[in-house]
Amino acid sequence: MDKYEYKQIKEIDPQTPKICLVGKVKKKLEDSLIIEDEGTEVELEGQPEIEEGEFIRVFCSRKNDHFKIDFFQKITEEELNLFKRFLSLYKMVEEYV
Repeated sequence: MDKYEYKQIKEIDPQTPKICLVGKVKKKLEDSLIIEDEGTEVELEGQPEIEEGEFIRVFCSRKNDHFKIDFFQKITEEELNLFKRFLSLYKMVEEYV
């Protein structure tokens, strides 16, 4: 069973079966939504109950040539900032281990 790999949108590998993304909902479309992190966007299939401008952690699976939303979690801007700080600390520790 594949696990969800955290990725920034710019790091998405087309062969990765499952990903976890964190970003801001930029636009809701009919059957999908566009999320953005650090200026990079991706369109995800699905229509979760969320508004444009909200922050989201979204877990997706590959479906042919795109990703579909399996489930999501709304997060606050403060939680997003804490998550980014955690990632930067984790990367620093990873360099020394």
